[in-house]
Formats: sequence, C-alpha cells, structure tokens
Amino acid sequence: MTQTNTLIPSRQLSTQEINTEEGLLLKNGLDQFQLNQTSILLWGLVDGYRSISEIIKILKEAYPEIDGAQERSIVNTFEMLASQELINLEPKPDTSSNAFEKPAEPRLVNYYIPTPEMIWNLELIRQVVLGTLEVYPAQDCDDTIDLSESGLQKAKNLDVVTAGSNKTSQVTPYKNLATAKSFRACSNSVAGEIQKLLGHEDINIVPRGHAYYPAGMSMGWHGNQDAPGLRIYCTWAEFEKQNYFRYENPESGDIITEWEPAGWAVKAFRVPQSPKRLWHCIHASSRRFALGFGVMD
Repeated sequence: MTQTNTLIPSRQLSTQEINTEEGLLLKNGLDQFQLNQTSILLWGLVDGYRSISEIIKILKEAYPEIDGAQERSIVNTFEMLASQELINLEPKPDTSSNAFEKPAEPRLVNYYIPTPEMIWNLELIRQVVLGTLEVYPAQDCDDTIDLSESGLQKAKNLDVVTAGSNKTSQVTPYKNLATAKSFRACSNSVAGEIQKLLGHEDINIVPRGHAYYPAGMSMGWHGNQDAPGLRIYCTWAEFEKQNYFRYENPESGDIITEWEPAGWAVKAFRVPQSPKRLWHCIHASSRRFALGFGVMD
C-alpha cells in the first residue's frame, strides 16, 4: 500500500459543481475536471472520512474484476484532483477527542456505506433535480426556524407531525418529479440496493421525504408520528461537517447532533409508535439532497 492510499480525500470548500452537456464538471478558479462514469463514483465516495484505500475496497467489493492497474488509475485520479486543488489529501486525523465523534452503541440512528450502484443512481437523480429546480420553487416558510431545545419544546406543544405542516421548512420538495420516468427508475434501483444493505430483499420500501436544501436552509423539529416505521435516508452534502441531523433520544431526553459527511451517505432510524416520538430536525450550511424511503410498521 502506498503512502497516497492512506490519505483521506476531502472536498475543497471553493470547488464548484457545474452541469454541462457532458455531465458534471468540477471547477476551482482556472482548474477544472470533467467527471466520467468512473470518477462520478469516486466523487460520490469522497466524504472527508474514508481513505483512498477504503474507497478502493468498497469499489472492489462491488466490482471484483478491478485489478492492480485500475487501482493505480484510481489513485492517480485522486492525485490529479488534488494537484488541481479540487480536493485535499490529508492524513487521517486523531479523533480521540473529536467533537464530531458519533455516540456509542446502542444507536438510534445507524449509518451504511452506499454501494457504487446506489451512488450511480443517486447521482442521476441529483442531476435531474438540479436541472429542474427553477421549475419547482421553494414552499412558503418561516424564516426564523428554531432548532434549539426551546424550538423542540414549541414543536412538542404543537405536536408537529411534519415540518411542512407547520411552515417550519425552508426546503424544496421534489416529489413533483416522482412521476418522471428517469427519476422513478433510478429511485426503484436505489430502493433495491437499500434492501440489500438491510439484508431483507423481501421488504416493501416506499418513497418518503424527497427534498433539496439550498445552503443555509433548515427543516424544523417534527416527529412523523403519522407514519411509524423504519426510515432510510440517502443524503448528499456538498462539504463534510457543514450539515447536521439533530434528534432527541426518546428514552434519555438527550439532544444529539450528528454531522453529515460530504457526498452520499445512508442513515436509518425508526419512527416509534405513538405516544413515543423521535423528534428530529435538519440544518444545511452547504447544499443538501435527501432521498427518503420508508418501511411502514
């Protein structure tokens, strides 16, 4: 294993994504790079936490035919992106006292590594959404969303079911796109990959909570008590440690804030049966996409 393989790629805050007829273009000042099918998968796995060797391992599990020459090509791609200042390559940091460290087991929110097939379909969906955002403007919202404990108490007093029902959402829903053939086909493929991740290919997964968050937007405290069951969210963040998912532990009352990685990630949590609630909210300091699915109780 080379020294480069142990480095962790992370996205430069100044790197822009630009949609072109050829696909997705990365640009930072005068430096730019056109993503092909392979590099889209690599870009989707850059989360600021996984090393290059860990990314290669994920790809080899999905594509066992990857050989030594292709591994070197992957390393070369990351080195080239770093040389053009589109990503950073840094040693793994010491997380012994990391403020972003996830809480110990048992967990209420569990995380999964998205498969390359899932990332490919999620990226296709993201491009469809980006191309149609101007058609579907953001809904009316309260511009002073309170994500603090006092905001949680207000939501409890109102027994808020969904953030949109109380106008405590600044996000753009893209459920309008669910009838588009390309969107539906990719969404079905993602649902199939989720079944594999969970190890239950016979469960029925239904779409829940698809949304786009412009930078600086939030979704207020809500409980989703109208639809108890398992929730799975595929989320995309432009940069690591810029967006968070915050929730209250229904047993201890502790407020837990979990920072999201860059790129695509998969989280799962269970909405309990009434009268219990898993109160949660979201804030995005960088652009965020969320594609939600549910397994109803």
